Amino acid sequence: SMALVQKTGYAHIDIIIDEVAEREAMLQALAALEEKAKTTGHAVGMFHPKPLSYQAVLEWIETLPGKGYVLAPLSAATALSQTVVP
Repeated sequence: SMALVQKTGYAHIDIIIDEVAEREAMLQALAALEEKAKTTGHAVGMFHPKPLSYQAVLEWIETLPGKGYVLAPLSAATALSQTVVP
């Protein structure tokens, strides 16, 4: 699992990236993940360990720095959700 994080207070899966295991559908799911992060400040996506899924996600990851997104493991989002602010 991975989290696309800008700011987050909790972690849950927003989008299953390879729910439809076709390249175009995965690219659309990744775009939806970006849009979720843009509008809410964070987004969590999950994909299954399959070659086509890895290929689509790895290509997408290369585009993130130019878009201003930071990719973080899901544990980072979970750790942030456990932070108590007085």
